[in-house]
Amino acid sequence: MVYIKLYSLLIFSCFSCLSFSGVDRVDGTNVYMDPPERFFPSNKISGFYREDIKSSIIVTQFNTPVVQLWPMMKRESLSGNGKIFIESRSPVVSGFTAKFAKIKHTIDGVEFYKFLLLFGGSEKSVFISGSIPVSVGLVVERAVIRSMFSVNFEEELDPDIFEGLGFTIGESKNLKYYQNIHKTVFWKSLSWGNFEPMFIAGFQPVSSIYCGENIPLKRFRPIIKNVVNIKIIESGLVVVDGISFSEIVSSGFSNDDSVSVVMYQAAVQLGSECLVVNGIVDKKYADIYVNEFKDLLRGTTIK
Repeated sequence: MVYIKLYSLLIFSCFSCLSFSGVDRVDGTNVYMDPPERFFPSNKISGFYREDIKSSIIVTQFNTPVVQLWPMMKRESLSGNGKIFIESRSPVVSGFTAKFAKIKHTIDGVEFYKFLLLFGGSEKSVFISGSIPVSVGLVVERAVIRSMFSVNFEEELDPDIFEGLGFTIGESKNLKYYQNIHKTVFWKSLSWGNFEPMFIAGFQPVSSIYCGENIPLKRFRPIIKNVVNIKIIESGLVVVDGISFSEIVSSGFSNDDSVSVVMYQAAVQLGSECLVVNGIVDKKYADIYVNEFKDLLRGTTIK
């Protein structure tokens, strides 16, 4: 306990000696941040990235009351599976009582510190994750934490959810916008219980099997984990906004949810990346939602 208090005092002191680059609003969110020096907005993540030390600050905004997300910040949720819990506290951030935690984990043999901050209100919540290699030292650590605590959350702001994404998708009849994370937009139904229909749109590396050049259509598979016994129902090409997408509807079984599902995927290569859209729904409701997934794609425009 004495160690944690002393360590916290060390981290949160001397912020006046650090350099910052000015306040920016994170695309597609209600969040304004003061990024550390040499951290720049990224077209890969919702937040800021520093290339030379492979460090990031990622902002995720949920259209969810914060009380529903508090369990993710419990110590038991932040320990195990290679994660080492170091400390936590409950600061006030942008007028909200927040939860902050620091953990350590290893990726490809490199140790990283991760700083996690969660706060919000009765309708919207914000989760901010800072990640730095342990080896970069205390000055960068202070700067990242200071940046995370500098946020200003304008709860009433109504930003364009496609801001900075390079595409837009038409309005949904039965799905509600849920969140934007890592430059990927999620919609989901909020009324179907544990297994909710979901639609996801975002960019994937061109090296993936989803839309590389000369990849046979039969090799496309939905990016939904833990689905087995996948069978293609229909496939083909569809022209959307003057661009030809590969489109697939397939069936399978979700081991996680013990339910038969129908999945939808369409993809196209755009420069060095692939725009990929995915939908998944309980097979019982496929007649409703697969057509809606198709309509959403056909309402897509490329910026």
